[in-house]
Amino acid sequence: MKQQRKRVWGSWIIGTVVLILLMSGISKAETPQEVAARYQNTFDYSFDLPEGWQLVPVNKFLARLDPDTDKSMVGVTFTADILNDAFGTGGFDLEAYRKHMFQRISSLGYPVSSAAPFDGLQVGKEWSAWSMKRPDGKGRELFIFTRKGDLVFYHDVVFIADFDRYFKKYKGQIETIVNQTQIDVK
Repeated sequence: MKQQRKRVWGSWIIGTVVLILLMSGISKAETPQEVAARYQNTFDYSFDLPEGWQLVPVNKFLARLDPDTDKSMVGVTFTADILNDAFGTGGFDLEAYRKHMFQRISSLGYPVSSAAPFDGLQVGKEWSAWSMKRPDGKGRELFIFTRKGDLVFYHDVVFIADFDRYFKKYKGQIETIVNQTQIDVK
């Protein structure tokens, strides 16, 4: 009899918890599209670009910044990413996000083992810069991250080849782009 009461109470408790979860909507996970739609109006960004650079908006979460010359060798993308369970990034701090992002691009052939902190740029303390070889081994990319609330923003500076030459030429302009990026999270 006691065993049967325990089962009944246990079933009642489990049933109550499930009912509460269903009524509260917690059990329904949002899709990535729903999360993106919910976040798209929660932030804005703008750039004070150096002379000779053009902004090419792609969508709310991605913009391309191109120099007027050398655009076949150098380019910058700016990405806004959401820290949310729908994207597998819920609860991540900036370091966990960076590791996760690098793991994702490793499937594209990026040699993630070549990633290292990069101190060759003078950027604000809110930014974290990393360097990594490109998949073909000829170029290099700089990833410059910051976090604001549930959003991570990063610049991906791509040098297709001849990193030393193009980095020297564009270093000051890249620093200006990063340091003058205005991010407003509502």
